[in-house]
Amino acid sequence: MSVALIIKDGKPDTPMVPVATEATFSTVWQSGAKALSLEWIAAMQFGIVVTAENRAAILEELGKLRVWFEENGYSVLHVRIDMMVTALNGLQFDKGETAWIG
Repeated sequence: MSVALIIKDGKPDTPMVPVATEATFSTVWQSGAKALSLEWIAAMQFGIVVTAENRAAILEELGKLRVWFEENGYSVLHVRIDMMVTALNGLQFDKGETAWIG
């Protein structure tokens, strides 16, 4: 199993951003989420819907986790966060796009 960001945009090919393997998410991402009390990051393992209302909070938590990765020897993982941030910032909710992370 793995965790991914999936964007539904009405097109045949569904864009997907790989986040982490289940093992990496369970150990590294969840450790950072626990250390920083990041609710959205913690919930991603089980699946969350990204909305216009929660996108800013999710992006804020991703930024905090990125710093935590750098400070705790997981700097290679910040690339995944950067890809997620780019995809989330590009979501066009007004055009019917939706996203799910899990």
